[in-house]
Parts: sequence; structure tokens; C-alpha cells
Amino acid sequence: MMTLPPLLTPTPHPPLPRRLLSDLRMEGLLSENALSLLCRPCGEGEIRRRQQIFARMEEPSVCCAMTECLAALETLESACLRLNTSAPALTQYCLHAGRMAAYLQACDHLSRTGAWGELFAETSAYFAHPETEQALSTLREDLRRLEALLLPLRRGLLAVGDRYRLYPDREAISEEEDLAACITALGLTPPAVRSAAVPLPPSLSNAILSLYPTEAAEIEEILAQQTGIDFLAPAGHIPALKFFLEIHALTARAEAKGIPHTLPAIAPTPEYCAEALIDISLLTADRSIIPNDARFTEKDPFFFLIGANGGGKTTYLRALGINLLLFGAGCPIFARSARIYPFPRVDAHFPADERFTHTGRLEDEVRRVDAMLAECSGMTAFLLFNETFSGADGEIGFAHLERLAADLTAAGHFCLFVTHFHRVTDSAYPILTAGVTEGEHRTFRIVRFRGSATSHANHILRRHGLDADSLEKRRTNRAH
Repeated sequence: MMTLPPLLTPTPHPPLPRRLLSDLRMEGLLSENALSLLCRPCGEGEIRRRQQIFARMEEPSVCCAMTECLAALETLESACLRLNTSAPALTQYCLHAGRMAAYLQACDHLSRTGAWGELFAETSAYFAHPETEQALSTLREDLRRLEALLLPLRRGLLAVGDRYRLYPDREAISEEEDLAACITALGLTPPAVRSAAVPLPPSLSNAILSLYPTEAAEIEEILAQQTGIDFLAPAGHIPALKFFLEIHALTARAEAKGIPHTLPAIAPTPEYCAEALIDISLLTADRSIIPNDARFTEKDPFFFLIGANGGGKTTYLRALGINLLLFGAGCPIFARSARIYPFPRVDAHFPADERFTHTGRLEDEVRRVDAMLAECSGMTAFLLFNETFSGADGEIGFAHLERLAADLTAAGHFCLFVTHFHRVTDSAYPILTAGVTEGEHRTFRIVRFRGSATSHANHILRRHGLDADSLEKRRTNRAH
């Protein structure tokens, strides 16, 4: 029998660092299965195929079919795990029959996935191949014969409490039939029968099989013919199906709160442009989520982001990072519209999460930043820096910041750099600023900054109702 092809195409690039998910607060948002797939960004073709699946999932019938398929695969996985070679032979025979039935059911579901999109084309073609069809047809016949052979072996076996009673007569009725007849005779309705959980003793298994040597020999012959079948192979699709269903459920939760989602257009050249981008990590928080736009192009690939504390700078950075990871895995993103290039590398630096023992904070930040650049060598990366070098002395920290900005620009990387060094407003780099708009509801908007470091300082003073004279009076009063 041919080998079932994998569902998802592995990325040729190294996986993204796991700490990135922690920095972006994604661990409480998605399962480990989904997070592991987000750490492997796809190429353009794979993104397009996955987007097609999510587009089809907008139809309830497709979601229902995918849920049923996943349930069948999980039943198969459970049946395979239950098969215990140390169990008595008769128990093994029954478990083999259960595994065969679960396998055929799972294959039936997978054979009908062709309408879900191109991603399932190879899976659908596999089950439509004459060799596969013949192998599954043979297995169905084997299962029918196996169940027929097992029937007389199980009919005379009755479990009562922790004891078994054996009725070796080939014409004996089953325990279910016997009990149901007694209950009916009393004018009652027989309840649903559950299989006994009492393990079958090996001695009793051997005794039963000795009464049916012909049937036992034929069962062994049937099972011997199946040694080349990889019954667990279809269960390999479980992580992918869970991923699609989980991301779809996340978009449904967001939609219920009025948060839009979209399947971004795939840009042929590096850019990241989005309208009304949302930090979906705030979905579980009882607070309003403010959308912001993003426009990173080859003309303006690098931005510094400055502004007052609590102005939404880190939220904006997370919105960029989370949605970039979602796009790279072929998922919908949380924005009104978007056009994004499939960056092969995404990374972030959050100094608040630094762990160092033998060096100081600045030395450790420099080391890690240099390592990030080395890992991005030869590719166009999108990098996020949150207050890097903020713990250093003003002059020293700013000098490191200038060097890093120059290195990132020379390497052609895209970058958002959140910083408290407002002197960057005097540099040649474009600046974004986080502004807080007061009113009935506070809003945190990220906008393009126009001006200099002095004008930025004056803007902060005006917002708090201050000016140079009032500051001088406060300084004088404190001196006295």
C-alpha cells in the first residue's frame, strides 16, 4: 500500500525562536499545537493553499465536515494506542478489529477532503488511486470476516462483577440478549449496554480459543496479512486539522466582539501594510482594543516609535508581531485589510525578559542583538525591538541604538524600534509616535511624527498643561 502524503509542507527555514511567542503574549491565546505551527513560517505557495482552506471554512458545512474528520482521526489514534501486545490473545483480536474499523472510518473521511482546497489535493488523490482503493477494499473484507469469526468467541462470555462465566455452547445466546430478554419479560425497557471493564484473564482467553481452534487460526492468518499497513498514518493529519479549527474558532470569538479579520494579499516584494490592525492578545482582557494602521515598505522599512508611557507602543508592536506570525502560517489576521510579504524570519527583543548571570544587562542585550542579526544573515527579516538599551546610560545607550539602526538598515531588514530615546527625532529615520486622545473614551493612536525632539517635548508639555515658565517655577519652589 502506498504511503499517505503529509498534509503540511515543511518550511525550509529554521523555526522561529519559542521565546518570541512569550514576548508577544501568545501563550494564553492558542494551544501548544497551534503555537508550534506559527513558529514555522511558510513560503508563498503554502500560505496561499492554507488561506484557501480558511476561506472555505467560512461555510459551516466545511467546518462541520472537518470536525467530524478530526473526531474520526482521534478515535483511530486512541484505537492504535489501546492495542497492547501483552494483553490476552482474545482481547488483542477484539482490539485489532476495533483498530481496523477506526482506520477504515478515518480513511473514508479523508477521502472526502478534496473539496476543501488544494492543500488536500494529494490526500484526495491518494485515496482515489486504484492501489489504495484495492487495499482498503481488501481490508473491509478482512474486517467483516474477522468480526464474524469473533462473534462465537464472545457470545458465550459473561462478565459479572469481577468474575466471568463461560458458556461454551456454540448456540448460546450472548449476555446482552439474555439480560435484555429477562428485562423485557418484566415489562421494562432494556438500558443501553456497556462493555465490561473487567480485564480478561489469560487463562480464560486460552480456554475460549481452545474451544474454537479453527476460528483462532483463521484470525491469526488475517492479522498476519496486515503487518505492512501503517494504521497510525492518517492520525498524522490531526495537528493540522486542530490548527485550522482552532484558528477559525479564534476568528469567531473576535468577530463576536466586533473585531474584523482578513486574509491578506501576498506581496511579491517586501512590505507590511495593514489597515485597522488589532493586538488580538487583548481579546481575553476586559478592555477596548484600538486598531492602528501599519505601512512598512522598501522605501520606509525602519521606524522608531516614541511616545508617553501607557500610550500603546508595546500594544502596537505586539499587533505587528502577532499578525505577522499568523500571516506567515497562512492564517487570517486581525485587521480590516492587509498586504504582506512572507518574511522568512521574524524576531523580537524584549529586555524586560532578559536572563543573565555572568554579564551586565547592556552586555547581554548587545550579545543577543548581535545573535539576532547573525540568525537573519542572507534574508530579509522583520524585527521588533522594545526599549532595547533602555537600561544604559543616555549617551552609551543611544550610541548602541545608532549602531544597531545602521546595521539593520545596511542589512535590508524591516524593523519597528520602540524607544524612550527621543533624540531619534533628530535622526534621518522616520518616526512614529503614540498619542493619547482624551474624551469619553481614551484612544491610543500610532501616527507618523512630524517635527524635532524639541517640538516633541513641547507637545508633551502642552498635553499636561505645562510650559517652560511653569516648569522653572516648580524647579525653584522645590529648591527652596
